[in-house]
Order: sequence, then C-alpha cells, then structure tokens
Amino acid sequence: MKAPGSLEEILWITNMVLTVGVLVRLAMLRLISTYPALSAFLALQSVRSFWLLPYSVNTNEYAIPYIFTEPVLVLSRALVVFELYEKILSGYRGLSVLSRRTMSGCLGVSLVLALAAHLREFLVMSPKAKFLQGLNLFESTVFTALLFFLVILAAFMLYYPTPIRKNVLLHSWAFSAYFAGTAVALYLSNTNFEAWNRIASVTRMSSATLSLMAWCLLLRKSWESESSAISVNHSKVSQERLLQQLESLNMKLERNR
Repeated sequence: MKAPGSLEEILWITNMVLTVGVLVRLAMLRLISTYPALSAFLALQSVRSFWLLPYSVNTNEYAIPYIFTEPVLVLSRALVVFELYEKILSGYRGLSVLSRRTMSGCLGVSLVLALAAHLREFLVMSPKAKFLQGLNLFESTVFTALLFFLVILAAFMLYYPTPIRKNVLLHSWAFSAYFAGTAVALYLSNTNFEAWNRIASVTRMSSATLSLMAWCLLLRKSWESESSAISVNHSKVSQERLLQQLESLNMKLERNR
C-alpha cells in the first residue's frame, strides 16, 4: 500500500508485521485450534494486507479488492466476538442463549440508528458514493453493535467474580480496545469524510497496533490453564453470594430454553 502519508504508511506496515507475529505466536503456542475464529481473522487480514501492499489507495487495483473483502473481514471480526463470549460463558449455557438474543437486539438497534442518522445525506449522494457510504454504514453498524456487546461482557466480568482464563481476558480487553478505536474512526468518517478521513484512518490503525502489540507481548501458553476473577472490591462473602446468584440465574434460563 502506497499510503498518502508517512504516518499511515508506518502504521500500515507495523500492523502487517504484528498481525503475522500474533498468528505465528498462536501457532507456536499451539493455540490455533483453541481460538479458530481469531486465527482465521488474523490470517484473512494478513492475506488482504499483502495483496493490497503494492497498490496506491486511489486506484481500482486497491479499491475493488478492499470493497469486496471488507464484508468478509467484518464477519470474521463478529465471529471472534462470538468466540470470546462462548469462552467467557462456557460454564453457563443459559446465559449464552441470553447473550445471543442481546447480540441480535444490538445489531437491530444499531442498524436503525445508523440509517436514521445518515438517511438524509444518503438520499442525495451519487450512486457510487451511496455504495461506498453504504459499506461504511454497514461496517459502522456492526462495529457499534459488537462494541456494545463487548461492553456488556466487560460489565459481566467486572460484577460477577467468575474465574476466566487469562488468555480469554487478554483477548477480550485487546479486542475491546480495537473495536473502540475503530468505532470512533468510523463515526468520524461517517460524520464528514473529507474533513475527518485522515484522522479516522490514523485512529483506526493506531488502535489496531496497540491491540496487536498486547497480543504479541502478553500471550502465554500457561495462561490457558491459569484463571483470574476480576473483583470490584467484593468481600469473600459477597463473591460467594454473587456466584450463587449467577448459577441460579443460569439454571432458570437453561430451563426456559
């Protein structure tokens, strides 16, 4: 990719190297099969980055592959989030069903809000601009919904002191940071593309760089067997009470499936 600015070019190359680095690290630690969705996302991201590397961003050779591969990558990111919640709620089948319904509701609400916010400008655009803006809105909608879902998962982990594998915690916080940066970037781009596109691009790539660095530096094989509970100043008695409430809620939801 021949980026329009040196900072974007540095971030782009850095992200490429780090993405491959995380994928290699997962393979070396024999965690590919443990996190197949995350591994597939990283592999797809790497393939597209190397594919687009020789082309300038303002050419059809770059734009066409980007447009047609972006929905695939958006779907792969969604699958990573689903994989995370399955890992977090692996011992609570009833709660996992509730999470699926929450996810569907988030996507529906985000879609309506995104369309309502940009409907007027969308109607007066040229057909080409409508296609690009539609893709941008689709991506923004999915990212917003997934970020909201991750916030719910984070609130769950903070409130209920249930033990969670340390690698799962790492994936959760790293991906949440990535989604937060990307959601902000997409919001800026949708608000005023010409004014905010450069800043949005740097914001998005910077959040990806930080998340990938966290994965590269902190990922551990031993963390698959080590668990940690995030407690918000709960006493031991309070922790036991909350876990009992969680188990009771899970059993009720599982009976009502």
